[in-house]
Amino acid sequence: MYFRIVILFGIILIPFALSAQNDSTGKTEKDYRKFKETLKVEIDKNEKDTVKSNFQVLHPVKLPDWIFNLPVSDRNTIYSIGISDPGMEEEKAFKLAELRANVILSALIHSKVTFIIDNYSNERVADNRDEFTTRYENLFSILSSFSATASNFEIINEYFTSFDEAIVLIKHSRKISNDQADHIQLEINSYEVERQKYNKFEIEEKFELTGSLTSPKSETSENNFFYSFHSLNNLFEISSKYQEEDYRFPYYNFKYQGQSKGDIPLFETSINNKLNYGLWKAFIETLVQKIFNMSLNFAVDIKRVGDDYTSETQDFSREVSEANMSFKINKFIIFNNRLSVELDYLD
Repeated sequence: MYFRIVILFGIILIPFALSAQNDSTGKTEKDYRKFKETLKVEIDKNEKDTVKSNFQVLHPVKLPDWIFNLPVSDRNTIYSIGISDPGMEEEKAFKLAELRANVILSALIHSKVTFIIDNYSNERVADNRDEFTTRYENLFSILSSFSATASNFEIINEYFTSFDEAIVLIKHSRKISNDQADHIQLEINSYEVERQKYNKFEIEEKFELTGSLTSPKSETSENNFFYSFHSLNNLFEISSKYQEEDYRFPYYNFKYQGQSKGDIPLFETSINNKLNYGLWKAFIETLVQKIFNMSLNFAVDIKRVGDDYTSETQDFSREVSEANMSFKINKFIIFNNRLSVELDYLD
C-alpha cells in the first residue's frame, strides 16, 4: 500500500518538477542570450570609440633629445615644461600643454608651500576592532599667483608624441612691458594616508591641481584646467577637464624610451614615478613630491601629544610647515619606464 502511495505522488509531482526545471532552464537560456547580446553591444561601442581604436600601445615612444637637455634657468630667465593628457586632438593638446607650462612656471617663480603631517599609533588592545593601530596622514599644498604679459613668454620647443601628447618648453624672461598683464593662478593639494588596522594595511592618495590664466579684458578665467587622480590600494581613477570640458582618459600601459645610461646613478637615488599613465601624471606627481621634500628643509612646527590626547590614543605627533620658495627644473630622466625630475632652488 505504501509503495502504491509513493508511486502515485511521483506520478503527480514529476510533471511539476519537469515543468519547473524547464522554466529554470528557459530563464537561464534567456539570461544567457541577453547577457551575450549586451557583450556584443559593449564590444561594438568599444570598436566605434576612436580614442581606443586608434590608440594601441605597441612599442616604447621615443622622446625628443631636447627634453633630456633642458636649458639652464636663472633669476632673469626661467624655463618650464607643460604636457597635455594622452589621446588628445593635436591643436587642443598644444593649447593645454602651453597653459600647463605657464601654470607650472608660476609654481617655479614663487610658491607658498604648506603641509601638515599627522602620525598616530595606538598600542592598546581595544574591544573595537575597527580602531586603527597606526595611521600616517599628510596634506601638502602649493599656492602660486603671478602676472606677466604675452611678451614675457616664448615657446622654445614643442613635440607631439605618437600617444597624442603635446610637450611644450617655454621661456619666461623678466622684462618690462607696457602691455596689460595676464594673471596666472595655481593650486595643488596632495593628500596621502596610510592606515594599518592590525594585520590589514591600506594606502589612499588624492591629488588635485587647478590652473587658470585670466586676461585683463575679462574678470573671469578664459583659460583653465583641472586635473586629479584618486587611488586606494590597487584601484585608480584619473579626472581631467580643460575649458570646463571633461576629458575621457585612456587607461593604457604607456611606455617610453629613456636617454643615455649616464644618468642612471642619479635616477636610482631620486624620487621617480611610473609612466604607465602617461608623461603628465608622472611629471606633475614627481615635481610635487620633489617640492614637498625640499620644503622639509625649512622650519617645521612639531607638536607631540601622549596619553592625554584622548583615552584611545597612545601616541600622536603633528608637523606643520609654511615656506615661500622658488625652483628650477634642471633635468628630465627616464629609465625603465619611470620618470624622475632633477629640481633645485632658484638662486
